Amino acid sequence: MNHVSKGIKPGVSLSLSIFLFALLMHSGVHADAGMTVITEGFSGSWVNALSDDGNIAAGTLITGVNEDFADDEVFIWNETGGATPLGYLDGQGVSSTYGISPDGLRIFGRGLNDTFLTWTSAGGMQEFITSGRLTALSDNGSVAVGHSILSSDPPVEAITSAGGVTTRLGILSTTSGFPKSIAWAVSSDGTVVVGETTSDLTASQSDPEAFRWTQSGMVGLGLDVEVEGVDVTQRRTRAITVSPSGDIIGGFSTSYVDSVWSHHIFIWTQATGLVSVMSSPNEMEIIGMSDDASVIVGRVRDQTSQWNHFRWTEAGGMQSIFEWLSEAGVDTNPWTSASVATVSADGNTIGGQLEDSNNGFNRRAFIAHVINDVVYADGFEDQP
Repeated sequence: MNHVSKGIKPGVSLSLSIFLFALLMHSGVHADAGMTVITEGFSGSWVNALSDDGNIAAGTLITGVNEDFADDEVFIWNETGGATPLGYLDGQGVSSTYGISPDGLRIFGRGLNDTFLTWTSAGGMQEFITSGRLTALSDNGSVAVGHSILSSDPPVEAITSAGGVTTRLGILSTTSGFPKSIAWAVSSDGTVVVGETTSDLTASQSDPEAFRWTQSGMVGLGLDVEVEGVDVTQRRTRAITVSPSGDIIGGFSTSYVDSVWSHHIFIWTQATGLVSVMSSPNEMEIIGMSDDASVIVGRVRDQTSQWNHFRWTEAGGMQSIFEWLSEAGVDTNPWTSASVATVSADGNTIGGQLEDSNNGFNRRAFIAHVINDVVYADGFEDQP
């Protein structure tokens, strides 16, 4: 799904419990100490997207020994059938997942050479016809968004594609040396698009400003993120995710205050404008959010410039994925890191990839699901 999550209300105190398991081509394997890892048959895998209820996952398998990009293949997972590889478009040997519909019945992804695909159980794998490079799909599968190909004029411009017709969404400023706009997410019905565009407001005019687009046109969301009651001039803002209704937008920004760089994750609504919900002196990016923006997942660089992935709520603040799991009593050994790529519609489930850097950088897909009060160490079975 494109808006990626829906979440726990801020301020609610939860006794968190989680079951964690790796997702591969296997089903019916019980977890040990809250974690199940299945290593046979794959050199790597990850979950890219979750259905609204978190019970269906879509991701990408790497089936080659060398983890070669040419071995990527879309898969779908559910409790009953485990992970099922879905193949490729005709004549291709590559497929990767971008998103999944709220009901889990449609997958959106990419094939070779800027070809894009949709998959349904009824229709199988089909090409989504477009003249651009796509990033997200509306819930009913009719409208995709992204940007035009570099050879077009202007070179990069946000687009929608529907029924084989590509519509350009505009650029707020064409005075920079490289004017561009990129669409990153779309509302459920395809009527609201968010992304980034070159802007006369940014310091270099090549840095982006977040935008929101409707049939009325493209509107810049500005560069001023409110931080503890003070408007801080931003050098750049990017809108990355949007709620199904199109009324809440999540993004990230960079500010320069008193000769110090500061990075922010912001939430935008019509009533509040851009509001910072967390900040760091190091680079920080939002990956997904709940419908009400009460659960946010993202990543932040540490002092060695390595990315660390986190989950945030107003009540709990920012927690690394392993901190979140450990607090719930989940044994994360032997895994050395966790990356998050998606959050379910209710904010209770995350998906991504685990890595064991002590074992040849073994990488496996995972889901972590929050259940109040009880840890189920054997996956979904026997839950109330």
